Amino acid sequence: MGSCHEGIVKSILTNKPQLVILGNGDRIWGGAQDSEVMFSCPHDKLDVLMEGLEATHAAGLRYPIPSYMNYTPGFQESFEKEAVRRAGGTFIKEY
Repeated sequence: MGSCHEGIVKSILTNKPQLVILGNGDRIWGGAQDSEVMFSCPHDKLDVLMEGLEATHAAGLRYPIPSYMNYTPGFQESFEKEAVRRAGGTFIKEY
């Protein structure tokens, strides 16, 4: 079944929200990426959805979730020492 049927038609017929994993047609013809999904919600459920999103936003949870890193990536000490040795002095560590 295609995402249009699963996401739109099924949402209308069941009056329930739908989360759909996109298929080959969406990827080939629509340019969807592997990390993308489809979500549909019946119009009479949007008020509840918005209330939930506002409540989570007020509590500090944002949608979409920001993509950033709160850490400085690095290597295990033994690996880093070997990388510096093998780089012959061209490896510069800045903090």
